[in-house]
Amino acid sequence: MTAPRNEPLWFVADGSRVVLGSEVRLDDGPGVYGVVVGVDPGHGMPVVEVRTGPQAGQVRRLWPGRIPGLRAAA
Repeated sequence: MTAPRNEPLWFVADGSRVVLGSEVRLDDGPGVYGVVVGVDPGHGMPVVEVRTGPQAGQVRRLWPGRIPGLRAAA
């Protein structure tokens, strides 16, 4: 996955490259996924909307180390 030069890009725990719109695994437990929906204006960290699990619908600002990697294809 490549990103245009002006699009935010992060490297997460497993070394994957993550950009806006990436589906990612979260460290909340097995089967918990989210989508990168924005950038925290204060720190530049990814903002992730949780899509599965008991906290689905939450929007969180996460350090890239809290994102284990990209969501595996189903």
